[in-house]
Amino acid sequence: MALRDCLVCCRDLTGTDHSVEVTAESLYEAVARALSILHKDAWVDQIGDGLTELKVRVRQPAVEHRVRMKDFWRWLDTHGKTPAETALKRRLSEIVRPGGSRE
Repeated sequence: MALRDCLVCCRDLTGTDHSVEVTAESLYEAVARALSILHKDAWVDQIGDGLTELKVRVRQPAVEHRVRMKDFWRWLDTHGKTPAETALKRRLSEIVRPGGSRE
C-alpha cells in the first residue's frame, strides 16, 4: 500500500478538539499513529473509547473517513483473517499501546 498524508481529528472528553498530521498506509494505521501522538500530549485530556469519533482526512486523493473508537478497538482486538492482517494488527497494537496496555 502507498503511504498517505492524513489529518486526524477528534474531541477529548472535556470537549476540546484536537488534530494531528500522520503518514500511514491504512485507515486504522492513521488512527493508531494519531492516538499514540495524542496520548503523549499534555494538552489532550482523555479520549473516550466508545462512541468518540475520529475523522481521518486523507490529503491525496482527498477523502474523509470516520471511525468510532469502539470499532477501532474491536477490530484491533480480534484475530486477523490472514497472516498479513495479523501482522498489521500486531504492529498497530504496538504503536497505539506500547507494552500491551490501553491508555
